[in-house]
Amino acid sequence: MPEPIVLRATFEPSTVAAILEALGGETQLALLHPDASAGEEHGLVEALRSQRLDADTMTLLSTSGSTGTPKRVELSRRAWRAHAEASVAHLELRADDRWLVTLPLAHTGGLSIVVRCHVAGAEVVLDAPAKLGPAFARHVASHAGVTRLSLVPAQLACLLDAGLAPSRKLRSVLVGGQAAPPALVTRALDAGWPVVTSYGMTETCGMCVASAIGERTASVGRPLKDVGLRLVDDKLELHSPARATRVHGAAPFTSDGWLRTQDRATLTDAGLVLLGRADDVIVSSGHKIDPLEVEAQLATLPDVAACAVFGTPHEVHGATVTALIVPRPGADLEALRHPAPPALAAYKRPRRVIFVEALPMLPSGKLDRASVRRLGG
Repeated sequence: MPEPIVLRATFEPSTVAAILEALGGETQLALLHPDASAGEEHGLVEALRSQRLDADTMTLLSTSGSTGTPKRVELSRRAWRAHAEASVAHLELRADDRWLVTLPLAHTGGLSIVVRCHVAGAEVVLDAPAKLGPAFARHVASHAGVTRLSLVPAQLACLLDAGLAPSRKLRSVLVGGQAAPPALVTRALDAGWPVVTSYGMTETCGMCVASAIGERTASVGRPLKDVGLRLVDDKLELHSPARATRVHGAAPFTSDGWLRTQDRATLTDAGLVLLGRADDVIVSSGHKIDPLEVEAQLATLPDVAACAVFGTPHEVHGATVTALIVPRPGADLEALRHPAPPALAAYKRPRRVIFVEALPMLPSGKLDRASVRRLGG
């Protein structure tokens, strides 16, 4: 096998061709976001010099780093094919489908579209998406002939805020990358968008749990074919044929081959219910508070366009529930300084509110929680 190719994954046919060449076993790809710095590229090259990839590795990807330092993950051709076959079956992807790529090809959200479409014989539609805001809604509207979309929650919110109606040709909108607030999903379904909620990570080639198209459920969905889920001390562990071969600098696998996560969850008849990351739990005056629950309730307030919740140190209470809030135009800011969603217990309500014009996002489109915490001081 020749040396791995370090590739900036631009929205160009050449990137798709390189991905399919690697899937066919001819090359190995170490992918970079198009906007990656020279330092990031140098670090990747040095990593490849110091540690050879497994012979069956197809891609070396960096995790999003949404909660800390990014990790480098090796994913094999076998894993990518298993992921594609399971997701094609779940989504009923067909040869006449056209999937618009709105997520970076250097991460599993965009890369998995290319592999799935190749396996199904479907068409990949490449057009570099606009940044979040009205321009993104216009970008999606200009591709009314596509039948499939993948979005992170912030992108879905842009479409809804712009009042964009789904095209009649659209068969599914796969929403993932991070947990979508239930209020956002309900709003999208009410507006006719054929939403599929999903859960996954770089270490599983992306989606490994998903709902049915248009399903209204309290869970994020059920495991795809041959994916196993279990809870150990309330933390999710999973087993999948699409699991990573190796995570550089980490040992996330159990002795029996399951992948450990830091995601707190419950398993119900409806499927997997996410409770937030274990390392994000806020402990205030002895209470354990899940930021995702608080964010979901804040999202129901009509003056809140977007929000992120975290804990800031407090010498008496241990931590204070803090919220970054993006207010809607014309919002009552004074009322938002003491937000009180009716369904949220008083001790879970934010005691500190910081108004921002936009939440910090990663190149992958996910919320940058590390930067969120820095903004909170």
